Amino acid sequence: MAMLQLLVRPIFSPSSSIIDFNEKEESIKISGYLGMAWYDDFLKWNPTDYGGLGRLLFILEATCDVDITYFPFDTQECPLKFSAWSYTIDEVIMIEGEKGIITEQFEENSRWSLVNTTVEEVKGVDAMVIFKMKLKRKSTFYVFNILIPMVLLSFLNVLTFVLSVQSGERASYAVTVFLSLAVFLTIVASEIPKNSNTISIVSVYMTAVLALSIATVMTSLLELRLASRAKDKDLISSGYMILEATCDVDITYFPFDTQECPLKFSAWSYTIDEVVMIEGEKGIYLKEFDENLR
Repeated sequence: MAMLQLLVRPIFSPSSSIIDFNEKEESIKISGYLGMAWYDDFLKWNPTDYGGLGRLLFILEATCDVDITYFPFDTQECPLKFSAWSYTIDEVIMIEGEKGIITEQFEENSRWSLVNTTVEEVKGVDAMVIFKMKLKRKSTFYVFNILIPMVLLSFLNVLTFVLSVQSGERASYAVTVFLSLAVFLTIVASEIPKNSNTISIVSVYMTAVLALSIATVMTSLLELRLASRAKDKDLISSGYMILEATCDVDITYFPFDTQECPLKFSAWSYTIDEVVMIEGEKGIYLKEFDENLR
């Protein structure tokens, strides 16, 4: 049996470009000429028999695994596999062209830039040649419409604590910022490729900012509750209380007087044999004591 040698070489002509790169379906569609040459005395192509047809424009569609980790600064590599189906490598040998993919007249895509191309021959049971295209996303649109607004919007969380609690606007401002982030997150999610295999850093950042905004809202509401409470009725905790006691005042040396006020703690209705009260190690703890104006 005669062996067929098939030479494969894609060529990007002036009418060749990336038609579509669907990240959601992980597929790429390109147009270009496919140059093929073979050595077989029993298989020849005569253009005069087909109206002078010697070149065909192919539209190729292939699958492409998309990695959106560094979106919108990601780089994707899409393989184009050519194989002689139902023929083994002993029957058909496929070899790459001299220059791989010719891209001198390739038209640039508005969303993707062609970085480089590579080619390799796969040595296995079937003859196969794989052409790989390395594409880099053009990030200008995403930087100005997603990244910069997202970073500026995240700074609004910090400005929440600039407002005074007594103004009554801190909680409403925090809720407004949270709703703005939630709406912006939906816009960002519509632009980011939907992929569960990898998670974009932009998505992680937006989720973290949203969680921080929720914490800011909760903190603002708690501060508002503490600031508006009745200090003589609503205690902060069981260990915090307002004490009122009698104090004998000696005004002999007024206004240079010094007063001593006792705070008496007793276990009413219990004798010393039943309850023993002892002082703490440090007496009255004054580390967080606030000075009085008088």
